[in-house]
Amino acid sequence: MILPPISTFNLLFKALNKNESGATLPDQNKTNEEKQNAGEKNPEQITENNVLKPGTEKTENTDKKQEQKVTDSPVLKRKPLLIIYFYKNDYTVLPAYYKDLDKIAGKLLKDKTLKLLIEGHTDFEGSDSYNITLSDNRAMAVKKYILEKGNGLIDEKRMEVLFFGETRPVTDNTDEDKRQKNRRVELIIIQ
Repeated sequence: MILPPISTFNLLFKALNKNESGATLPDQNKTNEEKQNAGEKNPEQITENNVLKPGTEKTENTDKKQEQKVTDSPVLKRKPLLIIYFYKNDYTVLPAYYKDLDKIAGKLLKDKTLKLLIEGHTDFEGSDSYNITLSDNRAMAVKKYILEKGNGLIDEKRMEVLFFGETRPVTDNTDEDKRQKNRRVELIIIQ
């Protein structure tokens, strides 16, 4: 396994290691009112008709788009620097992750050589095309947050987005707690 230079990797890893071991999963049992009172955005119910980003066309073969992105990437899989969890059928970045994402944006602003891989994932519920689109939307929501925090000073070419739908679970999908762990975005430093 090839790792980035030790100094760069260690700085980022130490700064953000706190979340890696203690990342909290969203509470699926909260009502929308409880989420709003906790400062969380009201999760948007999504369907296959409204998940596409503006400026993109709906195609019948969404999997081909994903396949192309994955095979073109020269990135080696590494341990995630940060894992962000999502509500079922949602791609809203929860306020609980803002502080960690702000730190990552700060590191990207300070070190112009750092590059970030943002991988979107889902549980197995829903069709393959729906899950591919949902995982893309999750990864793009994280990228958008980091870019906004960078106030236009972070080159978006330094962030590569990949989306895998349900194809790379971290655990099986036998119960709700396990499915919840698969609804995630992983952030990985690449060079």
